[in-house]
Amino acid sequence: MRFRPNIVPAFVCGADAMLSRLNSSPALAARHTDMNQRILRFSASQRTAAADYTLPVVFHILHQDPNSITDADVLQALQQLNDAYGQTGGFAGARTNTRIQFCLAKTDPDGGKTTGILRAKTYLGDFDADMEGGDVVNMGKWDGSRYINIWVVEDIKSEFMQEFECGKWRRLKMGGYASPGGDIVVAGLGVGVLAHEMGHYLSLLHTFAAMDCKNDNCATDGDMVCDTPPDRSINGGFACSNPENTCDTDTLSGFTTDVPDLPDNFMDYGGGSGCISSFTEGQAERMRTFIATSLTGMTGSTACNEPCTDAATAGYTRDIDFPVTGNTVNFTNTSTGATRYEWWVNGALSATTTDFSLLTDIKQNYHVILRAYTATPGCFATFQQTVQVSCGVVARFYPDKRKIASKENIETDSILFTNRSENATSFRWLMSNDKGMAEQSVSTDKDLKYVFKTPGTYTVRLEATDGSCTDVTRPFTFEVDDPTANGAIYVRSVDCYEQDKIRVSLYFHNSGYQELPIHTPVSFYDRDPRLPGARLLGKPYLIPYALKGKCTSYLETTIVDAGRSDFTSVVAVLNDTGSAVPLTFPNTGVVETNYGNNFAFVNNFRFKVRIETDEFTLMPGEQVTFSPVRDRGGDLLAAKWSPGDYLSCSDCINPVFTAPYRKETELIKTVIAESKYKCYDTATVKVILPIVDDYTVTIDESECAAAGQVHIKFTICNLYAGGNIPAGLDVRFFDKNPTMPGALP
Repeated sequence: MRFRPNIVPAFVCGADAMLSRLNSSPALAARHTDMNQRILRFSASQRTAAADYTLPVVFHILHQDPNSITDADVLQALQQLNDAYGQTGGFAGARTNTRIQFCLAKTDPDGGKTTGILRAKTYLGDFDADMEGGDVVNMGKWDGSRYINIWVVEDIKSEFMQEFECGKWRRLKMGGYASPGGDIVVAGLGVGVLAHEMGHYLSLLHTFAAMDCKNDNCATDGDMVCDTPPDRSINGGFACSNPENTCDTDTLSGFTTDVPDLPDNFMDYGGGSGCISSFTEGQAERMRTFIATSLTGMTGSTACNEPCTDAATAGYTRDIDFPVTGNTVNFTNTSTGATRYEWWVNGALSATTTDFSLLTDIKQNYHVILRAYTATPGCFATFQQTVQVSCGVVARFYPDKRKIASKENIETDSILFTNRSENATSFRWLMSNDKGMAEQSVSTDKDLKYVFKTPGTYTVRLEATDGSCTDVTRPFTFEVDDPTANGAIYVRSVDCYEQDKIRVSLYFHNSGYQELPIHTPVSFYDRDPRLPGARLLGKPYLIPYALKGKCTSYLETTIVDAGRSDFTSVVAVLNDTGSAVPLTFPNTGVVETNYGNNFAFVNNFRFKVRIETDEFTLMPGEQVTFSPVRDRGGDLLAAKWSPGDYLSCSDCINPVFTAPYRKETELIKTVIAESKYKCYDTATVKVILPIVDDYTVTIDESECAAAGQVHIKFTICNLYAGGNIPAGLDVRFFDKNPTMPGALP
């Protein structure tokens, strides 16, 4: 067995290494080979499946070269998204048509004509999820109650669902993330990532949401969808042709039998070559319900319709991509079909000229919108960009790990903080923790590789300067766990063995990070060794292998030669040499964070037998089978009975007893029972034999004899079947019927 921690992930997902398989599937690629030309005509004639809901989307392209992602690329991604949700195109073989579709916005929030594709040249195309996520969605977000905002970036510096298991870290990198009704951020336009994150946006959880098999109520447990089987694994690396089955609670939610997980589900991380990823009908219903109840501003939306028919376009270029405070940015109008213009900056009308100049005197984002009006009243096209203004220096960094375990003299680890600041010449790394470390400068190097000696919650900031301009990053907060081992012992069973020994089955778990070394001892006592009077039983058992961190051992069995049988309780103690009572930890040199879970107590383990029915009342000739059973302490292997008379066998477990006639009125039979581990116990059974006789007497002859005597010949019979005439039976003679008055013997 192996330990798997219980982790509940947030609505972030999209490990690149896994979801990229969905995007590079040869099967999917083959189905899409003829799609490119058709996609280019999408805006004029889009193909959609029958839909209950069609939701407007806007794409924000954040990139060092935003034009490297073309309109055709976006349209193709949108078509593939609709295929995935509509069971069409490359997803024609999927399980379910969700009856949900998506359309590119053609009307902006102010009522102007738009392409629904916005671009910004920015260093945020490669952003850090923990420190710069808020900056991304501050690059011109549209009203989230009316539009789905999809932010397309180059890469997401990130790490999530860090898992340490059996001595190894597993760290996943986000290919995207989303929250119900919030923003969608994706690194690239792969259909797998986009469909997955759109599922999160529409309230779906991972199929492995709680990383457990709890399925008492499928509407509230796990992913809260009843037709996805319980799943506690991310199914990474498992293809649809070889799915794993991580839970056996499937039938609790309506499945007729236990079924495999769904690695080909969009909300899992499995799939791969040959898979057609799908949603289930239960997931589709959950998404439709979320739209109906939480996205009411998008149902029946006309945002994907042209607001007017005039062939106007808006556009501009600017002469400075990354202005600093005090710069004047000149905007050159490239619009067509317009007769007049309005320039709006951060929601305020700033100019009505053809071109426009903006003094960027404040360190902030400037949202610059150009409205290009036609001669038709109320008809205008829009173009907008977000201009990021700094003082000339932008402090930025990212860590190579976001959770570690490290402690001086136990096991140390480090994090490399890579500096990628803009235009700075000198740096200062500021660090603090919740264990008494006030914020202080820990380095002035460009990059920082820091070895952590104390567990705790840490915060790091980078200060970057060029001598006249200084910028400081947002704080990055992360955990440094205590790596110290933490062993726990679990006893599965204790059995009496050869009368003065014990057989113990047990296993161990290490919830720490550092391994418990090979030959870590386990000692056994007849009572709690922390108290006076406990006695050591036999020699310590030595675990035959090192137990890695966050790992559970195999089930082990050992024979403890106690040399005595006068004890009824056993205490097993992990990481104890058995060298002293009362016991004080540590006594092996192996330090643990907690010694309270190093004890396992077992009482009443000795072999005990009883007779299932231990008293009978029988008539002569009646038969009964004696049935000794194990009460505790090991299976019953053999039995011997004494005395052996009236038994079908005396060297067997279940003899048949035949009741005799009037030998005795009560019989006691004793069994000596033997367990499969050669331990013994005795039990008795009592048989009561009531008196059962029916005598008759007849006088065959009578003759007078001397001295007043009568010579009588008579016959006595016992009419009870199988009975006899016992010796010494008393027979008396009367001169007349003894029941009559005056009869004399």
